[in-house]
Amino acid sequence: MLTLRGERAAALVLVDALSDAGDRRLELRHRMRRLLEQLLQASAPGLDPARAETMAVVLQNLLKTVPRLADEEDAGHPGVISEIRALIQLYIDSARATA
Repeated sequence: MLTLRGERAAALVLVDALSDAGDRRLELRHRMRRLLEQLLQASAPGLDPARAETMAVVLQNLLKTVPRLADEEDAGHPGVISEIRALIQLYIDSARATA
């Protein structure tokens, strides 16, 4: 994800340049959520679909913080990315344990 920082910025500029940028961003957000839901359900086969949907929203928002956290790490706070990875792993493990 961090290796895609430049590509992410370029993609956002291109999406914003379109006249229907708001609609495109919303569509992109929904696609990402559905993908996260599918990954969660594949990872935890008995996971309740409503919980998978809620968790996808949470994970999507956590993932949005990664570029800012990477900047923090670059600014002298080593281990920030490792911590967010561990946090996400615990969250996914909790879904598996209750599925």
